Formats: sequence, C-alpha cells, structure tokens
Amino acid sequence: MILTILQNIERKNIDYFDFYLFLFVAITFIIIKLNDSSYFNRLFGQFSLKSFSKEDGFPEKSILSFSSFLLVICYIFLFSLLFYAFFDKNGGIFQFFQFILLFAVFTILQLIGAFVFEKMIDYSEIKSHFFSFKLHYNEIVTVTLFPLILFVNYAFPTLFWILILIVILVQIINIVRTAIYLSTFISYFHILLYLCTSEIILILFLVKYLPKPL
Repeated sequence: MILTILQNIERKNIDYFDFYLFLFVAITFIIIKLNDSSYFNRLFGQFSLKSFSKEDGFPEKSILSFSSFLLVICYIFLFSLLFYAFFDKNGGIFQFFQFILLFAVFTILQLIGAFVFEKMIDYSEIKSHFFSFKLHYNEIVTVTLFPLILFVNYAFPTLFWILILIVILVQIINIVRTAIYLSTFISYFHILLYLCTSEIILILFLVKYLPKPL
C-alpha cells in the first residue's frame, strides 16, 4: 500500500501544487482549532437532525467569522482540485486557477443568494439563521471531504470519479435539507423560488462551464 502511494506521487503530473493546497488546508484547520478550540464541535453540533430553532446554537446574526471565511476558502480550493483532477489533470496550474475562479463565483453567488433570500422573508428565525445554516453546511462538507480527497489524491488518483459521485450526493442532501429547513418557516412556493434561483440555476451554470472529462 505504501509503495503504491509513493509510486503514484512520483507519476502525478500536477506540478505539486496539490501538496501546498493540502498543506494550506491543514494549517487552516490548526489555526481555527488554536483560535477557538470548540469551533468544530459546535459546527457539527449545530447541524444535527433535531428541529431548527434558536436553541440549536446558530448565531443571532448572519456574520462571516474569521474561521468561516478560512473554511470557505478551503471549500473553494478543495472542490477546485477535485474537479480539476477529474476533468483536466494535465492542464497545469493556470488551468487549475480557472477552476478556482469558477468555484469561487459559484460559492459566492450561492452565499449571496442565501443572504439576500433570508432578508426578503419576514420571519425572524430565518433572518437570524438561514445564511448561517448554509454557511455551516459548506464548512462541514469541507472538514468531512478533506481527508477523503487527500487519501484518494495520493493513494488512488484514478478513483476521483467516486469523489465526484460523493459531491453530487452531498449537493442533493444540501438541497433536501435546505427545503426541510425552509419548510419550517415559509410556504412551498417560496421554497421552490429559492431552490430554483439560488441552487438549481447555479448548479446548471457550474455544469455548463465545466470542461468535459479527458
């Protein structure tokens, strides 16, 4: 197993920038842990299957904290690397930056959509918590997928398609949980309006501009 991993590292042709990306994410996790030792515990505790209410521990205001900001950057980097390795692994670092730009636009628009939508709904619970709910979900995905992407990248680089399937499943769960969350406060029409404008259209935008697999 160790020999296979070492052989794959030697054969990989991605200019080693993946190593620095993983190092950046690992250091980011350490910084967050040192800055707030209970942050990750609260993060996973907030996203439980219990009912979504003020008792769940979500912030009273939609604030992008320093830790959240760092995790959003990690989210963009990891997903960019994942799709780059699957779609265009020989494109070089400049092609990789195109993936970063694409996923940065996708993530920012998604978060802006959540922020704007919660301000348009006249329910205090959503005004306080919906943006945080969406933000925390991306953070949990980042923390959860990081070890998987790291392992597959060095041990089994030909199996990135499995991670792509996992990402698709994660996005489906995201849409379903968002609908469940919103159903607690608003009508089905508004739920459908949000999903179409801030989820489905953005996903179609992302699919349109992703290159075809080599």
